[in-house]
Amino acid sequence: LLLFGGGDWNDGMDKAGAPGRGESVWLSWFFSHTAHRFATLLRRLGSADDDAQRFDDAAAKIGTAANAAWDGGWYLRGWHDDGSALGSAQNTYCQIDLISQSFAVLSPEADAAKTNAALTAAVSRLYDPDHRLIRLFDPPFENARPSPGYIESYGPGFRENGGQYTHGAVWLVMALLKQNRPDEALPLLEALLPSNRDQALYAAEPYVLSADVCANPDCAGRAGWSWYTGSAGWLWRVVLEDLH
Repeated sequence: LLLFGGGDWNDGMDKAGAPGRGESVWLSWFFSHTAHRFATLLRRLGSADDDAQRFDDAAAKIGTAANAAWDGGWYLRGWHDDGSALGSAQNTYCQIDLISQSFAVLSPEADAAKTNAALTAAVSRLYDPDHRLIRLFDPPFENARPSPGYIESYGPGFRENGGQYTHGAVWLVMALLKQNRPDEALPLLEALLPSNRDQALYAAEPYVLSADVCANPDCAGRAGWSWYTGSAGWLWRVVLEDLH
């Protein structure tokens, strides 16, 4: 698997692989997808097939390794530098992480039965219909050992530490649509829309997406960092490209 480094997509997990041994399942899915697409692009541009095949071979190798990171009901998030798992049902914190499940659908090396089981687990464990939010992972970190990094400074249920980080929430909708599961995707898509929220609790503009929505019981449903164009852009793409 590819190395976690000082945080892969979730830069708050900056200690998970800082010394250079921790591995990231999500990053491996991401590489598999992009390398396969780059191979296709090379062929369209008329590059030598050996060049394209080199990317396809690397993508297949990494994707196959990510597919083996199975925890029984969903995919792991990765491994810490000490070899302990991240995103396992056996963990005290972060038993299931959203983005490892969502990005599995983008890799042809992912087993279809595993991918569908992982998405079912993600919806069941991470979607909170009462507060209309989709957690990035659960349970949040709090004094974890080994520590994943500065993500714990947010407090449980805030921002990337087990709150809704809207990029990840949109990716779950994307994954469900790509797997032809619209009946599950549509309620989640509607839950993301700020106009469908309790505005007194949400406390942000009802016409723009926020970067995050709190999952902490003291303020569940409260928005943070509104006007977040990255999430809005992803939602726009998913609606145009995957919702049909």
